Amino acid sequence: MDYHIQKLKPHDFDKLGNIWDMSKHEKISKTWYEQLVSGNRVIFVYTKGILVRKSEN
Repeated sequence: MDYHIQKLKPHDFDKLGNIWDMSKHEKISKTWYEQLVSGNRVIFVYTKGILVRKSEN
């Protein structure tokens, strides 16, 4: 099994709900999302399995 570290993009932010309960932490979730969009926060996600990248074309 392969393991990967991926930089989270703002449009994938909701996927963090698979890791922790964002509804219980709405204030921090909103803050982190705003920081991610503005470039003041970088979030990395550790995944296992096959990493599929979309073509840049």
